[in-house]
Amino acid sequence: MDLISLVKAGELSAFKKVYAKFHEKLYFFVLKQTNSAYLAEEVVQLTFIKLWERREQLSDDYLLSVQVFRIARTVMIDELRKQTTIRKGMENILAEQKEEPVTPLAESITYKEALASIDKAIEYLPPKRREIFKLSRYEGYSHKKIAELLSISPKTVENQISQALKQLRENISDPLAIVLLIFIC
Repeated sequence: MDLISLVKAGELSAFKKVYAKFHEKLYFFVLKQTNSAYLAEEVVQLTFIKLWERREQLSDDYLLSVQVFRIARTVMIDELRKQTTIRKGMENILAEQKEEPVTPLAESITYKEALASIDKAIEYLPPKRREIFKLSRYEGYSHKKIAELLSISPKTVENQISQALKQLRENISDPLAIVLLIFIC
């Protein structure tokens, strides 16, 4: 049985292997995005809690790394939203205490708008690069599988994905969209 099947079956030793394999990568990724060690630890813990609670829903069709990072992406967005809500609540309380009007925070781009921004930037990629990127990041195919499907070398796949990421980072200016892009990638 592969690792996904073992985790789905509730094998604690397999889950521990998944934790050992991904917890550090997730931690440093979230830390880099948020500059908050506390938030990074919180996101990692919540990611693995959700992974265990929803282990039966894991798909054999996608790489485990894709599934773990998708859960982490959702958790991070939820935690950032909670922080924004708390911050706004505190601003309202402080404003009421001072009896001054609250200056609302500038509205940040919504999740859907951020995804639309990413999709728009992806459409500007050269056709072959776009196809390779989508197969890798949206469909969860490995470099080897993409190479087989498109009759190209795995190194070409790797180079095209690297170039796609570089181009997308250059063309996306919204910070939330960049965070989402990194989680997709």
